[in-house]
Amino acid sequence: MRITDSQLRRIIRESLSQPDVYHVSTDPDIKVFKPRPFWFSDDGTTSGPATPETRGGTIRKLVYASPLSWTPLYTLPRETPRIVVSPDEAALIRDLSGMGIKLDPDAMNLLVRRDQRQLLRGHTFTVYRLPSTLFTPLDPDGIEWIAQEPVRPLDASTHTDAIQYIRDLGWELVPVADPVSLAARLRALGHFVAGEGL
Repeated sequence: MRITDSQLRRIIRESLSQPDVYHVSTDPDIKVFKPRPFWFSDDGTTSGPATPETRGGTIRKLVYASPLSWTPLYTLPRETPRIVVSPDEAALIRDLSGMGIKLDPDAMNLLVRRDQRQLLRGHTFTVYRLPSTLFTPLDPDGIEWIAQEPVRPLDASTHTDAIQYIRDLGWELVPVADPVSLAARLRALGHFVAGEGL
């Protein structure tokens, strides 16, 4: 099949306007990402890997990815609870400050348990670059991307220090006593709390 000039221009335009997306894993040898069960709450505000205890919502088989700028959220061990606070969340930053938690108001902040810093310093993970043309954005901000078919990585880079990687991408790592209980307190104040393992 021959590609016409107009089709080629469209392909080039789309590839230039849609940057690559990334997936972070502790497995350094993934050759193909296969869709796996992913859970979405009925109201669309929560999602995550589907587990046997997942109740309600919708389960779809997907490959999940994010822009490079959001990979710090996924560099930590899966069992590490974490909260993300972006610079545009002024009310949340103000309430956290009132609790004695100092954030960088100009950076993405990743709140993790204080006692896990050493674990993060030696944590090894691989960042896979994936072709975004196979993905569609899940949210209007383009933070989460999904594909329904298997995806081959374009390339990968392995890292051995999550703290350094997080800082290299301009995020701040903020130690707190317990992200899970902190998230509950923030929700009680009416905040939407983004993160993992909460």
